[in-house]
Amino acid sequence: MTLMAFLIALAVVASSTGRILLILLQAQFPSRLERVTYSAACGLGICGYAVFGLGLAGRLDAVSIVLLAVLLTLASWQGLAATAKDLVFGPRDKNQSAPKGLVWSARIIVGLALICSVVACLVPPGSHEWDALSYHLAVPKAYLAAGRVVFLPTDHHSNFPFLTQMLFMAGIKFTGFAGANFVHLAFALLTGAGILALGSRHFSRSAGLIAIICFAVTPVVLWEAGIAYIDLAQACFVLLAVGAALHGAYDKNPGMVRLCGVLIGFALGVKTLSFALLLLLPIVLIVVLHVRARRVAAMVGIAIVVGSPFYIKSLIYTGNPVYPFAYSVFGGKYWGPPLADAYRAEQVSYGPNAVRESVEDDLAEFRPSHTAPGPLARVRNAALAPFDTATVPRIYYNYNDPGVHSHLGMLFVALPFLGLLVGLGRTEARACAWIAAGLYAFWALSMQYTRYAIPILPFAYLVGAQALVTASIRYRVVGIVGSAAIAIQAGLVLPEFVLKLPTQLRAATNKTGEIEYITRSVTVYASQVWLNQNTPRDTTVVLFEETRPFYLDRLYMWGNSPHSLYIPYGQFRSGKEMAHWFLQHGARYALV
Repeated sequence: MTLMAFLIALAVVASSTGRILLILLQAQFPSRLERVTYSAACGLGICGYAVFGLGLAGRLDAVSIVLLAVLLTLASWQGLAATAKDLVFGPRDKNQSAPKGLVWSARIIVGLALICSVVACLVPPGSHEWDALSYHLAVPKAYLAAGRVVFLPTDHHSNFPFLTQMLFMAGIKFTGFAGANFVHLAFALLTGAGILALGSRHFSRSAGLIAIICFAVTPVVLWEAGIAYIDLAQACFVLLAVGAALHGAYDKNPGMVRLCGVLIGFALGVKTLSFALLLLLPIVLIVVLHVRARRVAAMVGIAIVVGSPFYIKSLIYTGNPVYPFAYSVFGGKYWGPPLADAYRAEQVSYGPNAVRESVEDDLAEFRPSHTAPGPLARVRNAALAPFDTATVPRIYYNYNDPGVHSHLGMLFVALPFLGLLVGLGRTEARACAWIAAGLYAFWALSMQYTRYAIPILPFAYLVGAQALVTASIRYRVVGIVGSAAIAIQAGLVLPEFVLKLPTQLRAATNKTGEIEYITRSVTVYASQVWLNQNTPRDTTVVLFEETRPFYLDRLYMWGNSPHSLYIPYGQFRSGKEMAHWFLQHGARYALV
């Protein structure tokens, strides 16, 4: 009941505040689907920043969060009334026609994916969810324990943009991990709605439905929809920002361009990698869509203002707005050249290197020693990466943590290339293709990590889906082959998640099953339970060779030196001096 109340309250606050923002920006959508989708997404961004404000003010308690929600709802009651009118009394959108078989296929496949995701949201974070256990959930939990947003010197991730994690924090406060998981699922649903809306407006309804199916059966997307990660939140804001830009360019509506700036700002608040869109979209708007440079400049300015709070916080805390990145430019507190070099080396280690890995190597779990690729090898690797993500996906994720959750699937390769063969047609399709190509180039030439490609998928699938629809009209065999390819991927992916449902339901509905699941999945859980039960609440635990403190109800430090220079290991002349330093800083226990 508490979880349901939290989700309903969040939906009410988000839809009302987001709708008011649309009204203030004079961003008008003729489609009910677009109005509801953009209102909810914008409202989630506003709520995230509002909770961040409470954290800075030192008011991260239940009363303050509830009072904030009430005040936001009262202040935006007109937006709530408009959204309610759309949902209850508003006329249905006049949809373009689509084959009934495609409509029902989309309903069945997306519905099955949604069931798997909802059940996964009720399951406690496990072994594959390193980021959630380490900082997506652990840092908000530490903020709640402190009652405010604080500086965590040994966890550099806590200085990343944290807009989505602010929403996770509200979920943790009232419902635990499940509320945070459902927040990310909400972004997945809004991304799907955005794909359908963008497809119906600028491509065709059939293309929108095909793209939604492809998105729903992308393994890494289906996996992330049920856990507290942030990539789907970034994908949501990126997609809706481009949708607003296309709509504004088509209708010559400056309100849409302003809305685009706000949404890019929200994307920047979710992830630093969103700077790629901030650099790319203005070029597409000016060159492809012929939007006036003055409007584009205003959009960029709005995006920077909206996206800046977390970067300002990081600048104040560490001296570096994008800490720990760009150390050679900005420096950074408790960081240094060796750590920066090691961090960079890890980032570039994903994907193929100078010595390419074969399928045979992947099957044998053998990876050639890393050799940094030269310029020509990097271009070659970028060109072949779409194929490699389907044939040797392990190298694009944590190599020792393979599984269906680390795949992009074969449709990421097939559909966009079909678009190149058939042609792109309308200007809006060309704009989406350029966005997809630009984001892909940034991904392929920077950090080729599977999850970081998720914001590319909606554009790639829309362009490819429209090409499939167009080619199917002329050559029926193309439609048959394309449908078969989608069915094959769905048939390979969905059973993997469906077969997990009995185990997940036991962990989600039974306390004994939940404890057994966590104990089996998270190797340090039993130790953390012991610490929770046998140590003073104000003590600090040092974590050595371990960075997953979510289940630990105590203050903590990441103890290994590569994480930060906060612990001055270089100054200790003996073990006694090190122990004395830890005691001075409140650390009386260690977890090794």
